[in-house]
Amino acid sequence: PGIRPTEETLLPYMIKFDEFVSGQRYQGYKLLAIRTYGASYDAAMLQEPVTNSIFRAAGLPATQTAYTGLRLNEGEERLYTLSEAIDETYIAQHFPSASGVLYKAELGANLTYQGEDPSAYATRFTQQTRVNDADLAPLIAFTRFLSESDDATFVHELPSYIDVDALAGYLAANNLLVNTDSLAGMSNNYYLYYDENDRRFTLMMGVGIDALT
Repeated sequence: PGIRPTEETLLPYMIKFDEFVSGQRYQGYKLLAIRTYGASYDAAMLQEPVTNSIFRAAGLPATQTAYTGLRLNEGEERLYTLSEAIDETYIAQHFPSASGVLYKAELGANLTYQGEDPSAYATRFTQQTRVNDADLAPLIAFTRFLSESDDATFVHELPSYIDVDALAGYLAANNLLVNTDSLAGMSNNYYLYYDENDRRFTLMMGVGIDALT
């Protein structure tokens, strides 16, 4: 086994190409994520690239990943995983309509209804797109449906709230790969994209995973 990276180099990093130059892109990307490994140590760093490849083979949205050698300041060069970010560019690649609202789940975002006050969801979800002209209303309505509907209503109306095929594929793939860094595990690191045209969500895997354990 290789030498375990130091705590300092375990941190994930986000490269923002438009941080100082508005609108600047690199090969079409505004953001790129780099990390040394997921929630558990893997010297070969196969978790994210292999898992994402399996998701794509199953017809599910998943970020493109690659390996890169990176040296931070005066430190030694290390192996990192390079991944595209889930943002407006990513949404435009995978959905016919890219004008919807993207929500990112934080640790413990288990989709339970917390009432109508948006502030009650502030620690669970982060709105990633259309921050100034959209809100959490669709997400709150979805959690209310999940928490309060009876069995018959749930079965009948679930397809009107979320893409059921994508949901089933997401759950099957994550459970097959034992991905604990997901809705099926720690209720973490997943995204919900709300398409305002058909008024329903699509569940997607986040960037950086803990699979293949």
